[in-house]
Amino acid sequence: MKIQELRIGNYLNYIEKMYVGEPDQTVAVSAIFENGIKTKEFGNTRMVTLKNFEYIPLTEEWLAKLGFEQMSSYSSMDGFHWVTNHEIKGMEQYFTMFKGSQYDRNLPDKFYIEPFEIINDNKVFINYVHQLQNLYFALTGTELITN
Repeated sequence: MKIQELRIGNYLNYIEKMYVGEPDQTVAVSAIFENGIKTKEFGNTRMVTLKNFEYIPLTEEWLAKLGFEQMSSYSSMDGFHWVTNHEIKGMEQYFTMFKGSQYDRNLPDKFYIEPFEIINDNKVFINYVHQLQNLYFALTGTELITN
């Protein structure tokens, strides 16, 4: 894990376990330091080192938590895409995610966006929730938060 990839508000899994079988705890970053982070879930009082956290893999469940809706394909291709809308300068804009294997068997089973529709083969794969949060904020100026 790289501290440079994180922003305040990013979701991570806290993986330190008190007992065997305990599930990972999802936390939101509230402060970032050179050697670790603070989270609201730990009272913003103690810094926890990054070795106690993992990135959260981006899944369909997480897309739904972040406000995306699954829609039927809008082209002749089979499969689904994931959409959320956002108003920019008074106009409704859509942020669309695709899942590679649903559109092309040669693509990995990962989510991606195509930021420049006029360029062929321009897929940007997004593997983790924090990457989607950061990209969405960079493009819209709005945070992606869980419902």
